[in-house]
Amino acid sequence: MRSGDGSRCAGRAVSPPTNSVQPVHVGDDGLIRRSDYGVDIMAGGLGAHYFTGYTQSAGITLPTAHRILPRAP
Repeated sequence: MRSGDGSRCAGRAVSPPTNSVQPVHVGDDGLIRRSDYGVDIMAGGLGAHYFTGYTQSAGITLPTAHRILPRAP
């Protein structure tokens, strides 16, 4: 996955309300900055998770906060 390329990942949805293909936006530092998704149970409503406030724990970098916002088609 190249940084900032809006790559898509496909697989089994972790939570049933979201679809199985979710574009992932990665920053130049290699951290996930945004994850877009469609909400299947809401007639295709669109949303985006924005991740911020990264910290390291046991050598793994994790976001400490995220916001969920609606997004336009």
